[in-house]
Amino acid sequence: MTRKSFGVHSGEQAKKVGTELGKTKQINGLVLRCRDKQRKESSRLQTVNRKLTAMNKLLMEENERL
Repeated sequence: MTRKSFGVHSGEQAKKVGTELGKTKQINGLVLRCRDKQRKESSRLQTVNRKLTAMNKLLMEENERL
């Protein structure tokens, strides 16, 4: 019968766990940066859309006068 130890890692296992945690943090950082870029791009596009809508409205009003 063999004994199992729970919660105790060998040095190699601890390194592997540390490396995996480091990769997870890197991925989480990339995801956060990507979300931030998407948020900024979305805001920029909404601004452009508002301006184009206003210009379109003015052009349609001018077209009706002609």
